[in-house]
Amino acid sequence: MSDLNVDEVKRRLSEGDYLEITTGGGAYEVWAEPYASPPAIFFEGEKYPYSELERIATQIVADMRRGELRCRWIEED
Repeated sequence: MSDLNVDEVKRRLSEGDYLEITTGGGAYEVWAEPYASPPAIFFEGEKYPYSELERIATQIVADMRRGELRCRWIEED
């Protein structure tokens, strides 16, 4: 998924898609809950305010481009 960009990550997470991230130490999922009260994004096993979406998406894309992780979208059946 080398063509992943920040806008796509933000859009797809906001639309309810899950992103699976694989690192040398394992794997975890990233997802957003923009309509929760309060809105949140889940990243690296932690819950963050939804306002952190831009920062988290930027970090994911930068880490992927450096080869520190691999990503794949998890599609619901």
